This record gives sequence, C-alpha cells and structure tokens, in this order.
Amino acid sequence: LSKWIEHASGEWATFVVVPEQAAIRTLPSTKSRPCGMLRKGDRVEGEVRSEWVLLDRGKSRVSLHRGEGRWMLIDGSGLGIAGLSTILQRHIVPPEVRLVFSEALDVRLPDAIQGREGFRLEIQAEKLDGDAMTLPCPPGKVMLAHGLKPGSAVWLRLVDSAG
Repeated sequence: LSKWIEHASGEWATFVVVPEQAAIRTLPSTKSRPCGMLRKGDRVEGEVRSEWVLLDRGKSRVSLHRGEGRWMLIDGSGLGIAGLSTILQRHIVPPEVRLVFSEALDVRLPDAIQGREGFRLEIQAEKLDGDAMTLPCPPGKVMLAHGLKPGSAVWLRLVDSAG
C-alpha cells in the first residue's frame, strides 16, 4: 500500500464511473474496507496515483496509512479478478466557442487543461478557398481561427497526446 500512499502528488483529474456501481475504499486495495459507492455516470475528482485515484486533498501520509482516505481504482482489468475492468474513465470538459465571426472562431480551452503539457486543441474546417484545414492550438487559453468559409461545418477536437 505504501506504493500509492507514499507516491508523489499526482495530477488532479475528473473521471466518470463506467460500471453500474463502483466502490470507494479506505485504502488503495481491493481488499480494503468500502466506505462508499458511486453509480454509473457519476463524476468524481481526485489525485491520480498510479492505478488509483485519491479523492481527498490535503490528507497527511499518516492519516492515509490509518485508512482515513477515500480511494477508487481506475482500471482493474490487470488484477485477474473476474468481471473487473475499467472502473473510471477520464472526463475532459470540451472547449468553449466564445465568439463566432463570419470567417473566424474564438475558442477557449477548458480551465482543467490550461497550461498542461500533452494537450492540444485542433480545429478542422473548410477554408475560404475550399481546402480543409487543421489547426493546432498554441499554448495558452484562447485560440482565434480565421480564414474559415462562412456557414461551413467546424469540428473541435481536444487531443491528449499522452494517451
């Protein structure tokens, strides 16, 4: 258990529960005591620590060792337990289109990923000359895509190059 409890602080992320129900546990072990349940579609936020998510901020290592934390397994498919597979799926808030001009879009990245490496926003649209274009979003919060054909379809895609 020390592997997860002593783990350096990981990133904070939002997840969606995949199975019909999922246990919240007091320690990062499938054998630890359940301290709560979530249902399919529920959202949960926590600190990623390898295969587990710690749902509590600011808990000391001592209190975590005493079983005072709340933990959820992300994916149990590698544990060899029948019927256990993906439990939590990462949830990312989509980009926001702030303004629409006749030939441009002003797009804002979600707060949860601003300044994080490995993410990029791509805009795919038809240009004024009829060609298609794909634009990667530069680092930062906002992207202005211009030179778009008025009335054309536009696709926004948030890509996590880390996987």
